[in-house]
Amino acid sequence: MNSPKDFEEDFLSCLICFEKFNQPKTLPCLHTFCLDCLRSYIKSTTYFKNKTSFKCPTCRDLATVPVPKSPDWAAQFKTNFFVNNLMEAAASTNATQQKTLVSSGDSKSLSNKIVPIMKSELQTHKLQLDPFLLRLELLNVEIEKEQTTVASEKERIRNLIMGQSEQLQRMVQHETTTCLGRLDSISLETDGIFQSQIESNRRLRSSVESTCRDMDTIINGPDADIFEGVERILGEKKRLMNKLSTSFEIPMFKINYVPADIKTCDILGTTDFRREKRILMFADARMPKYTESDTNSIDSNPRFNFEEISNSSPYFNHKSALIFLSKLETKVKGDKSNPCLRDIAVLQSGIMVVTDSGNNCIKSFCYIEGTKTGNSRISTGLPPHSVTTMDIQDKVAVTLPKAKKIIIVNVTPNLALEKQIATGKKYWGITSIGGDMFAVSTCPGTEFGVIDIVNLKGELLQNIHSTGLFPNPLYLTSLSTGVIIVSDCTVQKVAGLRQNGDVLFGKDKRSDIFIRPMGVTSDSFDGILIVDANQNVFAMNGRGVVKKKFALHCKDMKKEVIRSLAVHENMLYVVSEESRIFTFQLQ
Repeated sequence: MNSPKDFEEDFLSCLICFEKFNQPKTLPCLHTFCLDCLRSYIKSTTYFKNKTSFKCPTCRDLATVPVPKSPDWAAQFKTNFFVNNLMEAAASTNATQQKTLVSSGDSKSLSNKIVPIMKSELQTHKLQLDPFLLRLELLNVEIEKEQTTVASEKERIRNLIMGQSEQLQRMVQHETTTCLGRLDSISLETDGIFQSQIESNRRLRSSVESTCRDMDTIINGPDADIFEGVERILGEKKRLMNKLSTSFEIPMFKINYVPADIKTCDILGTTDFRREKRILMFADARMPKYTESDTNSIDSNPRFNFEEISNSSPYFNHKSALIFLSKLETKVKGDKSNPCLRDIAVLQSGIMVVTDSGNNCIKSFCYIEGTKTGNSRISTGLPPHSVTTMDIQDKVAVTLPKAKKIIIVNVTPNLALEKQIATGKKYWGITSIGGDMFAVSTCPGTEFGVIDIVNLKGELLQNIHSTGLFPNPLYLTSLSTGVIIVSDCTVQKVAGLRQNGDVLFGKDKRSDIFIRPMGVTSDSFDGILIVDANQNVFAMNGRGVVKKKFALHCKDMKKEVIRSLAVHENMLYVVSEESRIFTFQLQ
């Protein structure tokens, strides 16, 4: 059996302060907290439903306040008398030095008091789980229906394919018969011509043979006969010579066949599938977001999967250094003001793309072996902010917060607008998370910033985080695991989120490590790189641990305000508000 101390830690401790409950208050979701702890939490969290509710620190369910206009929300929730009774019972037992809960008469007395209370509590929790038994059964029924539908659809399409195949076979047989019949007709026609020519030559040869025999008869006959037959025979010879020649025509034929243009594949069409989803809704369904092991503290470090831990990025090497190489002025033809750079992205080809809010445009710069070979510029009408590369090669996505748009731009290396996506919110930060989806952030505004997932149509697929963790999440990046990294300069915070909203790291109010963290990016090893306004670059792993700090040493950067950064191979690029791109090499 657990010791009384273990019992108190498991059942009688507040999950906010980790101390024994002091005036325990229970939320509608049945999670209990100290009155003062709940007051402090309510003051620091985000409100919902016209400021009438907030999310439970443990399960994240909405807790509606009975009288929202009253200033003391926490005091309005019910006092947990079960917990009070347990605490009183535990206190009386702790006065005796027993090792177990069932080792004495006093502990049995405590057990008699506690067991009914615990059973009642357990019954309440069971009532929360019971509806899910039927719901999960209904869910499987619906899934099996879909499976049956897909099987029926497979048979229907199979019959279509077989029908198409049979029709094609009939067509091929018909075409085969037609083509072979035409070939036989050609053969009969050419054979007739050849045979006619042969017969004509035979008749001519027979005439020549007959004339030659007549000449032999006259030559070998009596002399008196020559005068009678010579005139006739010479006339015959003359007639034959008109038909005979030193050259003769031989008929020749070339049979042509031009095959039809037949595709070697996809003759019967193509077969594929796409995945869709439908939502099976249940009334008042409550699914806890965290397991019991995850709720030891609202600010405790969560468990990590191996896939979420960064590999050994070269930026983590304690011997590595960033060596300044060059700077680039980004003012180009068409600019009416000094550039004010906000973000930078570097494509696999090495082309740099920056957003310029000072001139309401996007610019690209192409370098080959350190030499600038060209640049391009495209106007956006309103100030652009963040830019991210996409899975599709040579494309970037850019946010236009004031226009409530995301634009897709081709980079070849000249810039060409491909698509404008209307959104329902003013999105500032953006990062591609694959599959034609983006994680985007709103800020600043009257409410805390939120993190959403949208698609290429601008449709909101999921709200990841809206609990007041970030006042101004200006910059985002993503790891290969799908984890989203958020940088917020106003609270000096860098945080990691799963796409289901779980916070991997960065729940603390602020970090003393960063001084106004700005742009954030990741290298090919999932090493996270953050630049701050104090001209430092921090290398962080996937658990939120800073492994190394680089100071950007360059005499031309003394007065620069650094906004963002990007990496390409062993090169690091940072942009400043004052129109420059600085290039560093990792050594």
